[in-house]
Amino acid sequence: MPTNPLVFAAVAGLTAGICLSSAALAQDRPEPVPVLQPEQVHAAQPKPDLVSVDFPGGTLADFVLAIRHAVAPADVNVVLRGGAESLLVPAVTLRNVATESAFEAVCPPDQANIVCVRNEGAPIFVIDAKPVVYTRAPNPEATHAIGRRVFGDADQPRPSVLRIYSVKDIVSGNIPLPAIMDAVKTTLAVQREEPQPELLFHEDSGVLIVRGTEAQHVVVDNLLKTLERDAEQTRVMAEREADMAQVTQERIRGMQAEIEQTQLDLDLKRAQIAELQQASQQGLISVEEFRQATVELKQAELRIRHMQAEMEAARQKYEALIARRPAPDNPPAPAAEGSSRFTPRHPDQVRALIEALVQTTRSGGQDRVVGFEMQDGRIVVRYAGSKEGVEHLAHVCKLIELLDQGD
Repeated sequence: MPTNPLVFAAVAGLTAGICLSSAALAQDRPEPVPVLQPEQVHAAQPKPDLVSVDFPGGTLADFVLAIRHAVAPADVNVVLRGGAESLLVPAVTLRNVATESAFEAVCPPDQANIVCVRNEGAPIFVIDAKPVVYTRAPNPEATHAIGRRVFGDADQPRPSVLRIYSVKDIVSGNIPLPAIMDAVKTTLAVQREEPQPELLFHEDSGVLIVRGTEAQHVVVDNLLKTLERDAEQTRVMAEREADMAQVTQERIRGMQAEIEQTQLDLDLKRAQIAELQQASQQGLISVEEFRQATVELKQAELRIRHMQAEMEAARQKYEALIARRPAPDNPPAPAAEGSSRFTPRHPDQVRALIEALVQTTRSGGQDRVVGFEMQDGRIVVRYAGSKEGVEHLAHVCKLIELLDQGD
């Protein structure tokens, strides 16, 4: 078909114009903005107060340290009460959870109370362990094993453990033994954990034997440490008062000598006054000289009365310091020896108790355990000291035997 050259040129020009216009529009059009999906928007937003931790297991105090390490350089405020720090937490792995949720995950509400205190500043998590009521474990060995409650295992009883505590240092600080025992009983009663621990107190040897749960031992140990600090302060104060009494006594002696010398001078002035009065009457000295001698006599009398008042105050202070001193220890009685033998049901626990008793009796005094050994399944404990001390140590060994043989 023949083509008109003019029509072809017009169509070609129109087509080229359309192409150029499309290219220009393509260059001026902005690039499209990508649209984020909802899950992408959520992931892009910051996640405040979230923590990830791989905890291998341990105590609740260890778990708190792991949380603090995970949130570093930030920090988390946690208060553990009621023995909560010694409670066991199983191994757990947490990813991107709130700090409060992390504690709730390892602290079931039937075993611990968690309170989050929110005010100005960072929140404070207060965790209180709940006491658990249980019966003695059917396995006799379980009653002698050291045990702690594990979160999530509320049906298991907390086994008891025997421990020996020395209170000699506390008694030497002038805290009476009945006061120590009352303090232990009262503190354990406030804890309200059942069953109550068994307490055996040997007054003369200064030994407190406790069988109870780990939490109860924590209470007893903290109380005895507090009493020991008080006793140490009492001993320091007693030493200070003893030094003060010695200084006061030396001061009294110096004041006494000074008063005696001043009294001699006063007697001499009185004798001189009589002579000066006679000389004044005879006109041998002036009235002014006699008056000056009389003034000096009055001043000497006032000075000696002031010195006597100071010495009396020092004497009263010295007597008060002496009255606060503890009574002197009785002299030691003649030496004696003794031994105890029995077949333990739980040798390892009994051995640990005897070793603790050895360390305790080494802290001072002549009454002590000199050694022990196992012979054909029987434990032999040897001790020496005063006659009364040997009898006391025999009684302590008997108590250990009774506790070992108990259910």
